[in-house]
Amino acid sequence: MSNFIWFEKTVEYKFVFSAKEHWGIDLLSPLAGDPEVIGDAIVSSRNRYFIIEFKRNAKSRTSEYEKYKGKKEGFIESVKAMTKNSSWEHHYIIYGSIDSETKDFILKEERYFQCQGISPVPKKPFFEGGMSVSELSEYAQALTACKNGDAGGGGSGGQEPSQVNVLALGQDNIGAIIPLDYFQKLKLAAVPTAVQDVEPDNEPVAEDKPQSSYRSKMSP
Repeated sequence: MSNFIWFEKTVEYKFVFSAKEHWGIDLLSPLAGDPEVIGDAIVSSRNRYFIIEFKRNAKSRTSEYEKYKGKKEGFIESVKAMTKNSSWEHHYIIYGSIDSETKDFILKEERYFQCQGISPVPKKPFFEGGMSVSELSEYAQALTACKNGDAGGGGSGGQEPSQVNVLALGQDNIGAIIPLDYFQKLKLAAVPTAVQDVEPDNEPVAEDKPQSSYRSKMSP
């Protein structure tokens, strides 16, 4: 395996190319900036949602500890708390590996909070079931409350609840808006600055459907 080199981006691209055929994924939303405190991507199959954290390989999984209050100990405590919510079964880590027989580059998936002796046994196969929009927002709030408050996992400080609408792209360049609640880390500014209100309208959201959709200008 030492003769093979790949990166986390390799894993992400492999997943994108395989998502529809292997898992029936029809909506993908990569995350960056503050929303990335939830994970690297949110994907959907038949209007049910899953959170994904991508890693280069199996050894890279432990880097997640740095994102939690108390690092590894904080992660273990979070496992106990988060697995009380059934939505934990739809939160995954996906990483790359080399098949020992064929030497092909393959993807492997695990539950994000799957720890032997701590986590309960999952009841559903991967990418079956999934979360509704409301369940996704509830899980995202609980998840990010366990973390340091930013995607990189560094530092400490106060936190306040925030909400964003995330654009996801599906088949035929159809876009959908996914409302997410998360905890955004407060950062002190050297001088007072204007604060832009990014709170969306608190309109009801259909239980199992994205809030709104449109056809991208990239569509034929």
